[in-house]
Amino acid sequence: MLDQLMIPDLTASEREELAHAAASLRADGWADFITVERLLTEWIELSRTVDTYLMIVDDYTNDVTSRDGL
Repeated sequence: MLDQLMIPDLTASEREELAHAAASLRADGWADFITVERLLTEWIELSRTVDTYLMIVDDYTNDVTSRDGL
């Protein structure tokens, strides 16, 4: 799992919005283990490494899916 510390400190209001977004993901059929925090972390990591990405296009497409959830 990616380092969860990549996500900045959030206010109570921002955490409430993340909870609402997580509920929306569940309502849309996303798996329970997919959290907004996880999607944010994966998107941050992808954006930091895209210029040196070593995986194949199918992996990249899968990684970009985190953006869809956000």
